[in-house]
Amino acid sequence: MKTILVPLNPLEKGYTILQYAFDFATYFSAKIVILKTFEISTVTGPAPAIDKALKENCLKELKEVLSEITSKNNSFEIRLVKGNLVENCTEYLQENDVDLIISRPKRSEKSPHLFIGNTTGKMIKTIDCPLLLIPKSFKFQPYQKILMAIKSGIIKKENVFTSLKDIITTFNAQLNLLQVKTPKLKESDLIINEELLQLKSSLVYTENETIYHGVLEYLHDVKPDLICVIRRKRGFFSKLWEQNTVKKTDFESKVPLLILKGAL
Repeated sequence: MKTILVPLNPLEKGYTILQYAFDFATYFSAKIVILKTFEISTVTGPAPAIDKALKENCLKELKEVLSEITSKNNSFEIRLVKGNLVENCTEYLQENDVDLIISRPKRSEKSPHLFIGNTTGKMIKTIDCPLLLIPKSFKFQPYQKILMAIKSGIIKKENVFTSLKDIITTFNAQLNLLQVKTPKLKESDLIINEELLQLKSSLVYTENETIYHGVLEYLHDVKPDLICVIRRKRGFFSKLWEQNTVKKTDFESKVPLLILKGAL
């Protein structure tokens, strides 16, 4: 894992997520790229001058936040961009190699009923890069137990497990694999990808209506430090992500959630 992207919108100071990212990245000697958007001004006047002032103010605020971050042992880069955060992330990923995005499930406290907010939901649905979602004010701790839930064991996309493999190796973590047998599961789905089998420490089967309910049932048994799922067109959050937001009543993770890149 060489490069980690941390996207921040104009209203985010980002202290807790940046502290987590730096602590996490230290174990991989990874570079952190902070991609922060600044607001598009509605003030009349010369646009270049206004943009320059907004950009300078944004940089000043970000540097103040970074001055409070401990354990900045990694190289980092600041990218200040104007406009939509998801669009800018997509553009950056098209031009640069990124191994992981570290973000928060939601960026505003105006919607306390949501677990995943609109911006993060769009990133999950449209960006082809693994995402690590960190609950609010969560402090970094090396991972020991990972709970990964799958329905079908068929994995066609290449390099799906790269970031997961790095995490397991770096922290010497145990991967508890849970395969959820749903009513419509095909026999061929029970054959689990060989690379995933080599990564797992244990394998448990459960029968549930959905993979989501299987996770809820098994969560308290494992007590994981990290939950891992694969984004698919018909997978863990297929129904939840029909919209860009996810309600807490539908799903809420109290620990970090790693979303691996599957089918868009």
